[in-house]
Amino acid sequence: MLRRSGLLGGLLLLPGCFAPILDTTTASATATDTAATTTSTEGSGATTAESTSTTTGSTGPETTVDGDVTGDDTTTTTTTTTGDDGGLLCGTVSDLCGPEPWEMVPCEDPCPAPPAVGSCVLHVLGDKPVGAVTIERCDPECRRVHVAIRGSGTAEILVQTSLLGPDHQVTEVLPPEHCELVDPDFFTQCQGEYSELCADPATWWTKCVAFVDETCPIHEFPP
Repeated sequence: MLRRSGLLGGLLLLPGCFAPILDTTTASATATDTAATTTSTEGSGATTAESTSTTTGSTGPETTVDGDVTGDDTTTTTTTTTGDDGGLLCGTVSDLCGPEPWEMVPCEDPCPAPPAVGSCVLHVLGDKPVGAVTIERCDPECRRVHVAIRGSGTAEILVQTSLLGPDHQVTEVLPPEHCELVDPDFFTQCQGEYSELCADPATWWTKCVAFVDETCPIHEFPP
């Protein structure tokens, strides 16, 4: 029989929890605005060099503009890069079950079997490779939960929840938590007999505490 795992009532500060095994990568950039203009005049010719660089977090656009004007010649280069981590600390960690989240539906026993993406999520959580999975669940408020898995034979994960509006757009990203996955047998049973407990992500992990580091502790090594 599946049992519901409880969460810790109190939150602890956990800086650098993953540091002993994994390298850290920066998941968000510091906003920097720099502008410099230099103008010089010699005889009848004028030379103006202008450089502007703007970076807006990890979810906004990053734009670099370089202009070099000498006499009548003008050269301008513009590069724009838009982040795709959704404001999540570990949002750039590869999603192992595809780009679309598993849209979970609350159910009462007997529950229908999960879709293919749901089976993938349950398998990944039981196997615990390095990577991430994403789910969405409305009950009644809609939330998107991103689970980044440490791997390396541990049950440690970083869980971060985004609140969703009526159109399923993110309205707020909550702070991340460091948690531990429950026993792998739970996820194996859920793949064979999907139940009401399996359909509730609160039963998937335990021992959650606040994670206060500003960098993602999960590093994906090349194969």
